[in-house]
Amino acid sequence: MTRDYAAMCKALGEPTRLAIFECLAGCDACEVDEDGSVCEPGTTVGAVCCTVAGGPEMLSKVSFHIDKLRQAGLVKSHRHGKSVVCSIDNEALGDLVAHLSRLSR
Repeated sequence: MTRDYAAMCKALGEPTRLAIFECLAGCDACEVDEDGSVCEPGTTVGAVCCTVAGGPEMLSKVSFHIDKLRQAGLVKSHRHGKSVVCSIDNEALGDLVAHLSRLSR
């Protein structure tokens, strides 16, 4: 599979996206409620909002950044009822790390 490493680096170059990526990396899967009302660290998009943006009122902004990370191939997401479950794409991250490691030789 061909990866767009420039898009990955660009996505991670934005401070909010990097913070969201780091938050997602700290949990197996973060479940995001559409209304952002649930705020349990490490389990919901509301939790990502609380961790990164300081509260669930920033849900649309966090969702926008998660989508940019998904488009870059760094994050996977799927619907689960009214929620969106998202997680780091470990295979893509491994490919990026390997690519950057090859450049350091």
